Amino acid sequence: MERARDIAVIGAGAVGVSVALALARQAGGDGSTVTCIDAEAPGSGASRGNAGVIVAGGALPLAMPGATREALGLMVGRDRALRIGLAHLTGFLPWARRAFATATTPAVAAAAKALDSLATPAADLWRADLDDADAARLITESRFVFASRHGPIDAEALTWRLKRQYGVQLRVLDRAGLAALEPALSPAYRDAIAMEGMARLRDPQAATGALARTMLRQGGTILRAAVTAVRRDGARWRLAMAPPDGPPRDLAADIVVVAAGWASARLLRPLGLDIPLEAEHGRHVMLPAGDVEIANSVMDFGARMVASRMEGGIRLAGSSAFTGPGTPPEAERDLPAMLRIATRMFPGIDVSGAVPWAGSRPSLPDSLPAIGPVPGHPGLWAAFGHGHYGLTMAPATGRLVAAMIRGAPSNIDPRPFDPARFLDRDAAARA
Repeated sequence: MERARDIAVIGAGAVGVSVALALARQAGGDGSTVTCIDAEAPGSGASRGNAGVIVAGGALPLAMPGATREALGLMVGRDRALRIGLAHLTGFLPWARRAFATATTPAVAAAAKALDSLATPAADLWRADLDDADAARLITESRFVFASRHGPIDAEALTWRLKRQYGVQLRVLDRAGLAALEPALSPAYRDAIAMEGMARLRDPQAATGALARTMLRQGGTILRAAVTAVRRDGARWRLAMAPPDGPPRDLAADIVVVAAGWASARLLRPLGLDIPLEAEHGRHVMLPAGDVEIANSVMDFGARMVASRMEGGIRLAGSSAFTGPGTPPEAERDLPAMLRIATRMFPGIDVSGAVPWAGSRPSLPDSLPAIGPVPGHPGLWAAFGHGHYGLTMAPATGRLVAAMIRGAPSNIDPRPFDPARFLDRDAAARA
């Protein structure tokens, strides 16, 4: 039998909850404890603010060949699909240089292979976890449709070739095919490529909450507190916490998994660990469903905005803003642009009562998450940096981390995600 250990997971987003759930499932056999800690309720951050798309295969890195030219095009468009804050330029440019350095065909192919190992099982794993939580209604089969107003999308470009390479079935649609698939979509969208076999969460925050409840049934614990510091205390770790309704307190743990999204780098920096993690801000708007029916997740290919039917209405989500860590740009500031895109996609859509949201994705320059033990710090583990794929890759990440901590085999190769790729091992050892 394994030695009983106290395990703390920092972060209750989809990734953190999935890690805690996988650990709690295996903890019963050895008497270990699992505690998931977050200042907010499960799924309240970036896990909430997305279009619910589960990319079950064909996940690709953010920086592709030609990324510099594409980024410039997105920055100057009316849709504000990409913004870079002038005040954050000195912090952003080193990250951007590293990201663009990975935009070569060999590097992209290697990253796509690694990402696919976490993405391909995503829909099945989400279904299994939600079935276990008696919440199967929260996931549905869906296509991911990329719709264009500016002519056909090149189906032979590297993006689409890689998706086909990893088993994704693609359908190239003309106006008639697109109208048959999504009748409510404006006729201005005349061409599309549809990824078959994807899935969609009808309410990502509720889905994350369902997994959290399963974790509790497995004997785990959830603490509502902000983790302000992580430090070594002899043979154990000690977490400084600030509960919302009580005095500061500490929690001791044998193993700590940092799954705190974009805030993970801040927690690790005092330990001498400088992780190039960017807060990539995104936005969404919730609209009443009204009479508009959307059968799949549909992206305006030019604006990089995705529309999905959710339990609470229609959600448009997307865009990227690199304006520095902390609070993202105010959601209300982008509301006019989001409503313009909504009415462009679905003429006559009801935009009254629109509810905007903005939040931050944790993005690393090579688009691969950091998953695994942190060198020089026994018992400290990383599970963050999933960028746009956190919701998709959460269940596989949870299972991979749990297997690695237990020393059990996994069908996912963890080497591409090793956080050591960003670290000065000597500096980490001295900290």
